[in-house]
Amino acid sequence: MDIRRFLVETFVEPALNVRDYEAPLGKKLRLYARNNWIKIRTLSLCCGNHGEPGC
Repeated sequence: MDIRRFLVETFVEPALNVRDYEAPLGKKLRLYARNNWIKIRTLSLCCGNHGEPGC
């Protein structure tokens, strides 16, 4: 796997989704935590909720 792609998918895209997602801060943080928990639990780079914070 390309290290640059890994870093972008792991850190940059989720941060941009948090910034660009239109919702109150509390909801953004809740979605971020939930989606990252899904990624950790499934050992995946994506939680399946494209465009949501943390995915």
